[in-house]
Amino acid sequence: MDTDIDAFDEGYVRLKKEELNDIGLENLRMAVVERAAKDYAAAVRKGLYHERHSLERFFKSGYFNLFCTLDGAALARDIRIAVQNGEPLFEKDMSHRNENTD
Repeated sequence: MDTDIDAFDEGYVRLKKEELNDIGLENLRMAVVERAAKDYAAAVRKGLYHERHSLERFFKSGYFNLFCTLDGAALARDIRIAVQNGEPLFEKDMSHRNENTD
């Protein structure tokens, strides 16, 4: 049985199922980190102490390091500073900056 499957209908890219599983797991890990970062930014912005504290514990935990190699404490600090300075954190937040760049 052939273990290769088409990643696109046109068959431009052929990947093994194991490679697709690895890609899926990586996407899931990054989605968890992104969601935590967005939730943390919202908690800082809204002054939600318990949510903020809970996410800070997550960022500093070994569990966080299962998802990525970032320094979680530094990430939390950078998010906190960006929110306090009113800086955009994500591409969606920066979309208005690309207007009138001529």
